[in-house]
Amino acid sequence: SYNGTSGRTHIGFISQDVEQSLLNSNMTGLDFAGFCKSTHNNGNEHYSLRYGEFIALNTDQIQKLKKRVKELEDQIEELKNK
Repeated sequence: SYNGTSGRTHIGFISQDVEQSLLNSNMTGLDFAGFCKSTHNNGNEHYSLRYGEFIALNTDQIQKLKKRVKELEDQIEELKNK
């Protein structure tokens, strides 16, 4: 988290962490529109993230986790009833 001058706590992703996750998955920024990296004429790199691109990805993972939790809860209930 980052504490800005507003006194509020700001939370976000670190672009370089997202880039590393992509590389670990054999992907690049060309594979995921949520990650942006550009090099300026002076050689400086600019990183940014498009948070809207993460919504569907996060929703998909939440749905999978909810399904898995339900399956595990059902297994626990079956074991209790034996």
